[in-house]
Amino acid sequence: MLLPLVLLLVIGSFPATVEANKHRALRFGQSTADYIEWSPNMAPFTRQFSVCTWLKKRHQSSAPMVVNYNPYEYGMILGDNGYYNLVVGSDFFLSEYNVPDGEWFHVCWLWSASSYTTTVYLNGKIIGSTATNQRELRTGGTMCLGNYARVKSSLYTFGGDLFKFSIYSRVLTDTEIRNMASDICSNEEENLNSIRSLRWEDIILQERSGSVTEITTGCPSPEEIEAGRQAKMLRLIEERLETFESRLQNTEQELARTKTSLLQSDTKLENVTASLTATQEKLKNSEQELAETKSILNQRLNQTENKLENVTTSLKTTQEKLKNSEQELAETKSNLNQRLENVITSLTSTQNKLNDTEQELAETKSTLNQRLNQTENKLKM
Repeated sequence: MLLPLVLLLVIGSFPATVEANKHRALRFGQSTADYIEWSPNMAPFTRQFSVCTWLKKRHQSSAPMVVNYNPYEYGMILGDNGYYNLVVGSDFFLSEYNVPDGEWFHVCWLWSASSYTTTVYLNGKIIGSTATNQRELRTGGTMCLGNYARVKSSLYTFGGDLFKFSIYSRVLTDTEIRNMASDICSNEEENLNSIRSLRWEDIILQERSGSVTEITTGCPSPEEIEAGRQAKMLRLIEERLETFESRLQNTEQELARTKTSLLQSDTKLENVTASLTATQEKLKNSEQELAETKSILNQRLNQTENKLENVTTSLKTTQEKLKNSEQELAETKSNLNQRLENVITSLTSTQNKLNDTEQELAETKSTLNQRLNQTENKLKM
């Protein structure tokens, strides 16, 4: 039930964006009555323009006109065989404009008043370029697809197929033209909508004269595009659903593993809870013991502080006694120094006397020795 509902919601949410007739071409009959004629706003193209379209030749005439914009002067005529082309009053012939009947081909006519030059591209390649009058494109004229705007004539009958005819308000680049010409079903024209001032989607809705009918081009219809887009989205959604289912299976397996792990974690949690309870009891006992220890330490601290006060008082007394002792010691030291100086002086005097006595004693000894020697000599005689 889930898959169909998801697909219905997703596919139904994508709006169709392709306009009904944009992938259909117009087939012009081969009489002078088969054409489309109206008066468009040509103001965006007075100084420059690019006319691009897909064509298929199905009829031979002298000067077949795909488009004629006729403001009575300085307009444009663009043909399907290169024989007769005219831009702002200057006509030109393109000998290289040679394509077979019955096949689609792409053509662009470019003109700019900055260079007063017309350039023609056939299937994405330049096939000719020519100078024009130095005039601007006039406004207020009549646009005719399939014949001449003023006088309808078999000489000008287009009688072919026309697809994606659009006029752009500037000169297109080589790359833009090549992209257009690369595929009749491309969307390059829509990429240039900001400058596509005259659009095929609007032209195909204009009133038609004679036999001008819509035909298929082989490009996918809006319904086919939408169906293809929805099929692509359906494949994408199915792929995503397969991915989601695989991820869901992996998630369920992971969930089972997680559940087993959770049960194991519950057992571990019970053990941790029991251990935590025991730890809390021990913590409570430790807090009580800490309180008792804190009380004892506070008592001891008080006793120590009292002792410290007594010691401080005793230290002050000792310091005072020390100070007095230092003074007394200084006085004693001074007295001792004085007495020492006196002793040294007395000792010096005594030493001098001693020296004199020793000298006198030596002299006396020498005299006595001489007498003794004399006495001994006399005795020997």
